[in-house]
Amino acid sequence: MRLRGPFDEYCLGYGTRTLVADEQMTAQILPGKNGMFLPFWQQEGRAAKILDAETAPTDSIGAALHQRYLDFKTAR
Repeated sequence: MRLRGPFDEYCLGYGTRTLVADEQMTAQILPGKNGMFLPFWQQEGRAAKILDAETAPTDSIGAALHQRYLDFKTAR
């Protein structure tokens, strides 16, 4: 699994996104069709699911990154 950010070139760089995601997942990644991408998890080269920033991944690296995100989000 690899986390792809909102404007990652992996998804942004293609004219058609069929290599990255199927139609349903593309609609989730680009909900407004206005160029705004949501972050998503990539598995085996394809978009697997949208990032849910409120739910921590179960693997140790993902959980650590999630905690850093929460720390950043709540820092003032």
